[in-house]
Amino acid sequence: MIKKRAWVLFLMGFITIAYADHCDKIGTYGNANSDLEIRFSEGIWSFLLLTVSERGRTGDLEADFALDGEQGQYKNSQKNCDIRFQFLQQLVVLEQMGSCEMGMGVNASGEYALVIIP
Repeated sequence: MIKKRAWVLFLMGFITIAYADHCDKIGTYGNANSDLEIRFSEGIWSFLLLTVSERGRTGDLEADFALDGEQGQYKNSQKNCDIRFQFLQQLVVLEQMGSCEMGMGVNASGEYALVIIP
C-alpha cells in the first residue's frame, strides 16, 4: 500500500510539473482584429483562432498543433495552411502562410498579447 501511495504521489508531482512547464503558454491572446486561444489537454496542444480582415471578412480555425520549446507549427496541406507560432513572454507571434480556408483576404499573421490567463 505504501509503495502504491508513493507511486501515485510521484505521478501527481510529475503531472503538476509538466503542467507548470506549459501553463505559461496557455491562455487567450488577442490583437485589434483577432482572438487566439491556446490550450493544452492530455498532452495535446490545440488552438482556436478567430480573425477579421481589414475588409470585414471573418475566418476561424481550430486545430491541434506541434510545439517544440517556444516554437509551434500547424500544417495542413489539404487546407493550404501553414501557421507558425513563436511564444515570447506573454506574447505569441503568428505567421500564416496559405489561405487556411479562412476566407478571401483573411490572414491571422501578427502579434497576439496575452489577455486572459486560465
